Order: sequence, then C-alpha cells, then structure tokens
Amino acid sequence: MSYVRLGGKVVPLEGTDTGSISLGQDILPRGIQAQVVLPSTPSGYLGLAPSRYAEGESIATGIIEWPFDGGYQPRGARIYVASTSDADVHKPYEEKKAKVWGIDTSGNVRSEEFELNGTTSVESAYDDWDYLCGMEAIGEREGYVEAYYVSGGNYTVARIYPGEDSFGLIRVDPPLVIGSLSVKITLSANPDTDSNILIVGKDIFGNEVTDVLTVTTAETEAEGAKAFYQVEKIFTCGNQSVVTKPDFELFVGALTPDGAWALLSPGGTWEAAGTLVSARYLNYVVLASDQTTPTTAGANDRLLLELFG
Repeated sequence: MSYVRLGGKVVPLEGTDTGSISLGQDILPRGIQAQVVLPSTPSGYLGLAPSRYAEGESIATGIIEWPFDGGYQPRGARIYVASTSDADVHKPYEEKKAKVWGIDTSGNVRSEEFELNGTTSVESAYDDWDYLCGMEAIGEREGYVEAYYVSGGNYTVARIYPGEDSFGLIRVDPPLVIGSLSVKITLSANPDTDSNILIVGKDIFGNEVTDVLTVTTAETEAEGAKAFYQVEKIFTCGNQSVVTKPDFELFVGALTPDGAWALLSPGGTWEAAGTLVSARYLNYVVLASDQTTPTTAGANDRLLLELFG
C-alpha cells in the first residue's frame, strides 16, 4: 500500500459482539490495514466491512400507510390477478404485468409475476399465500389491476389504479447504499396484530435480498438478520386498520456474518485500498470458531487499525 499514513489506533473489543469504528470525519481514508488480536477468544474470528453508516444510525423516515382494511388476507389460499379492462393484455412487444409480493404459510418471502390477460383472472402457481404485502405494475394500463383470493366470495387485497405503479410499497429512490449491514425499524404507534415490514434490496454481488421485520410495540426496534448492500423497497404486511398511519424510522443494524468483506482469525491482517471512497466507519462482528455464530469479545481482544490516504 503506497498511500500516506494518516494515523492508527488500537480498538478494544472487550464485551462487544458488534460495533462501528470511526475512520475520521475530516479526511476520509483511501485505504486501511487491520490486524485482529483475540487472545481471550483464541479460536474466534472477526468479520469486517466498511460503510458510510455506523450501527444504529438513522437513514430514512416516512409514514406507513397500511393498505389493507378489514383483515382480508389469503391466509393459506391461492391468489388471482386481473384487470378491469379487456385492453390490458400482455404481449411480447407491449408489457402488461403485475408483480405480487407476500409471505407464504411457512413464513418465507415470495414474489410472483403475472402476465395480464384483460379481465380474465390469472391464477398464482401457489396455493399457500398467507399475506399479500404489495403489488407492482409493469407497463401502461387502461384499467385497475387487482389481486384477490376466493373464500366464499372474492376478496380484493390489492388494487393499482391507472397512472399508479404500485400498491403497499414505499419505494427507496435512489436506493440507500449501506454497505452489507442489516436494518432496523421502529413505528411511532402500536401496530395491530400480524405487523410485518418486508425489506427488499441487493447484496454486494447484485443478488436480491429480502428480510421480514416483525414490529410488536411502538418505539421498539425490530431488527433483521440479512445483510443489505443497498435497500430499495419497503412493503407493509399484515391485518392493519387503514386509519393507523404511524411514522416509521429506518436504521442501520449490525454487521452480519454473511455481510463481512473480510473474516480474520487471530493475528490475521486485511488490507483494503481504493474501496473506501465514501466509507466513514469500519463495522465489525465477533464470531465463534464456526465463523457464523456471533459471540462476545474477551478482556484483551482488540483490533489494530492503520489508516492511509
């Protein structure tokens, strides 16, 4: 590394399992050299990743508008999608689609695309939708696009009006680049039952990442477990009253094992040059010998950090 040395520090890790180390606010480094010393955790590891944000930092605020009223949700049924106009037929040269997001009865996140066929219903390939979280429209349309399920009648759970492109979606535009960290969310009011927030984004390799955060009490953080390089979409899932419109605040969570850019054993060294143009923090997670289970650092565990610019 041929940069000018900006300084160094010894960072004690004792009693922590995750954390954020400031890289300086005035002159941002262009490179780092990190060496981990874990004498109290001799078989442990330290995961590292640079980011613009520190753990716990607020990154977005807004208002949650629960789109569902009356508790209509599939709860283990197949869903169907149709338009209210016969003109809305998908063709190879004219896209007219809907993409539905939700959670199945096993708690897994699901998304499915439907090619519109006018007012004729197009059925899902799955019959175990539990919650429908939101819907996106692809292409211009003449009518409403509706998603519904059948249970002694047709129950509409999502509707996109002409001129709109989504239902139940808070679009993060441009995407928030947070650097392979988890996310947390709080609401300003107590939610009703079954209150889940679906986060959609990408990992550092461009793969889609989804995580469901379950909110139980106002002002109490609900933290996810997935590593997001960037956050793109927020969906609201659950049986909520449309009258309840709490403020939300989205925070950066802890570094997760799968989000680490480097994984160091005791004595190990990591050099990163040219990758820290906008990084203000080095986030870490202390791991057990299996390299995946977070653990707590011991009395003499520390990180030796050198900064270059």
